[in-house]
Amino acid sequence: MSGLEFILLVFLLILLSLCVYVFILYSKTLKALKQQYVVNSDILQKQQKLQHLSQELAEQMELEISNRLASELAYNNLFDNSLNSVLVVSIDDLRIERCNRASKKMFNMELEGYNLLELFDDKEPKKILFSNINDIKQDRQRKFFKLELSINGNPVFVLVSIHMFMFGDNSAMYVLFVDISEIIKLERELEYSRIMLNQKSKMEKMGEMMSNITHQWKQPLNSLYLLSQNLKEMIDFDELNKENLEKYIQIMQGQISFMSGTIDEFRSFYNPNKNSEIFEADKVVRRTLDLFYKLVDKRIVIECEVEKNKPLSIYASKNEFQQVLISLLDNAIEAVTIRLKEKKIECGNISIKLHNENNIANTNVCVMTIEDNGGGIDSSITNNIFESYFTTKENGSGIGLSIVSEVLKKMDGRISFLNTQYGVEFRVEIPLFVSLD
Repeated sequence: MSGLEFILLVFLLILLSLCVYVFILYSKTLKALKQQYVVNSDILQKQQKLQHLSQELAEQMELEISNRLASELAYNNLFDNSLNSVLVVSIDDLRIERCNRASKKMFNMELEGYNLLELFDDKEPKKILFSNINDIKQDRQRKFFKLELSINGNPVFVLVSIHMFMFGDNSAMYVLFVDISEIIKLERELEYSRIMLNQKSKMEKMGEMMSNITHQWKQPLNSLYLLSQNLKEMIDFDELNKENLEKYIQIMQGQISFMSGTIDEFRSFYNPNKNSEIFEADKVVRRTLDLFYKLVDKRIVIECEVEKNKPLSIYASKNEFQQVLISLLDNAIEAVTIRLKEKKIECGNISIKLHNENNIANTNVCVMTIEDNGGGIDSSITNNIFESYFTTKENGSGIGLSIVSEVLKKMDGRISFLNTQYGVEFRVEIPLFVSLD
């Protein structure tokens, strides 16, 4: 081998080694680049995820801030524009921390910084308010109560609501004043109207009773007049002796006693005493009929039937029992009178029956039923007739049956009704008096 060939061979070997080295280096570099690409791709994905999460978080925070601002704005708007007076009060020293415009208008002053109790001049509202605040500190229950305040010399009735709320480690009281002066005024007007209607009804009954007294007194007065005339004639003709005088005196005393009894009945009925007493229900019914219902329309027949040999003693207010009876009878007479005017019936019939029985609660009760042929109660209003101020009459007050129901509740009694073939039957149940002897 020549020297040139040897050099060429060596060169080729070197070139081949270089190519192998370059290939190996390329392979390592390519592998490293691939690994780097994978790493970079993973980092990119993580960066994209992080960016996406950051965007979602930012959007959520923006929404939360927006909602919080909207809620705060709504709260402030409701707080400041409420028609009722609202105060936020520190529970420790009762200092007013915040108030709305209605409260400033009600008390006619700036309230923030004042002690809550300083708003009231009278001792009684302070006492009631302070007592309820102490209660709420102990049981943390919402309190509701009424107060009568004097603001600028004018009486103001308010409904007060107090409750405690927590925010963080702090606590405060939310005090609400609702002005109910108009409601109280309306209630008093309604109560006054009710009293006046009752008084009017009583005056009408008094007129009826006076007519009955006049009617019942006509015969005794006429008899006394005739007796006095006879006595005068007997004296003139010298026919008066001791026997005749005593006879005439007894007759006159009987007539005067009858008249005196009528007046006593009048006085006892209008006695405002409502204390409970023991009385016979049937006797009160008959006496009431004698006093008020002897001069009823001749076309109306009122009958009273009492179960014989059965005790009907009750323990209640006799006056109120009479009022219940009169109210039910008046309604029956009115219904029957309307039917008579409309010529739907020729004769009005009202039947009163009294007996005793055991009710579903196994209690002995006096049962009084009043049935008429006045046409009954329309089925569309049967659920309302005992409600206050409900009436179907043109000038009715709607307090008759509601008061009857309330009076009977005080007696532990009850009232119900049932439409019959020709009218309606009201049924009154009152517990019988039970002697402990």
